[in-house]
Amino acid sequence: MIRYWLSILALVVAAATCSAATFKTRRLQQIAAAVGVDGVSIRKSCDTLLTYRGRNLRIKSDITGNVSHIGYALFSELDAERLKSAAMRDFIERYALELELSLDGRSAEERMDIDKVHISRGTWQMLRRASTGSLTDVEEINRRMYRLTWNVSGKELRITVPTDCQLILGGDALELENIVERDVKNIPTDYMFNIQYDNTKVSSADGGKIVERGHYLNEMIRGDLYFVDKEGDVQLYCDKRNPSRSISNIMLTGQFARQIPMLLTINKYGYKSSTQKTTLQQFLAYCVEEGCTLYFGIKTSGDNRLTGTLFARNDALGYNHVLSVVFPTDIISGGNGIVESTLYAYIPLHNVTEKFFK
Repeated sequence: MIRYWLSILALVVAAATCSAATFKTRRLQQIAAAVGVDGVSIRKSCDTLLTYRGRNLRIKSDITGNVSHIGYALFSELDAERLKSAAMRDFIERYALELELSLDGRSAEERMDIDKVHISRGTWQMLRRASTGSLTDVEEINRRMYRLTWNVSGKELRITVPTDCQLILGGDALELENIVERDVKNIPTDYMFNIQYDNTKVSSADGGKIVERGHYLNEMIRGDLYFVDKEGDVQLYCDKRNPSRSISNIMLTGQFARQIPMLLTINKYGYKSSTQKTTLQQFLAYCVEEGCTLYFGIKTSGDNRLTGTLFARNDALGYNHVLSVVFPTDIISGGNGIVESTLYAYIPLHNVTEKFFK
């Protein structure tokens, strides 16, 4: 009873002192209204616990300030070690709540059949009762599906979820394109993101070092980073004498002395497109925040410009962002050029071929 009144008080205080929340997807806005938290404004990068029907809710926001997750709090830190994909954890928590809310008027069984979410042991009602720390097994077939198993009050619950980014993110293809258009330009321009160097091979060449981070689709599309030793200080290579290595480093890390302006054209369904001004670093930060691994391939280099394609691959959700760029090389030496780019967003991995590069 005390917890109940504390939760009500938290809602009242938040609603009274904060402006209305903005939501990453329409689905989240519907869920918020259904559970009575649509008036709550969530601060950036927070994780808030409220309750619904006696169970803890987890509400999170993303780097742009949008509410990015609402669901039952089902996972502990130990569970996160088993199920490493934060997006999949969020999906399971949100989906457990969605099935109970029946937002589209369909039964839980009808909804799961449409979504191709399969329960081989137990019932969907057991998911709501799953406690944090009760996840016992995670099986992942890369780019295809996840199979999760819980122990719920001594009974086994097993669920299979397809690796479908529209299902997991809670938006159709048209909405996901609009989300990119909205959110890329709202990434803070001073936001710093980290590039992982795990399980990499380091080789030496031309007086510097190459961190080999693998290739994608073909040997020309790589994640390699180039470093140089300057008086004992190892730095990312950036020099007008080698535009190819310099621009590859910039495209894969975003590290440069300043924000690089970019004209971003987003190709959309129905032969539509939109164009907006942003920065290269904002786009890269958007991809990395989503959990993408970056690869870059150079098409041409010369005539004061370099052309190439960036692939932002998300294995956990089974999609790519594919960005074609025209990069003025004088930017390296302080020029005021602007990168021109064309984006194909949320392309399923099985639809990505070398044609995007060629």
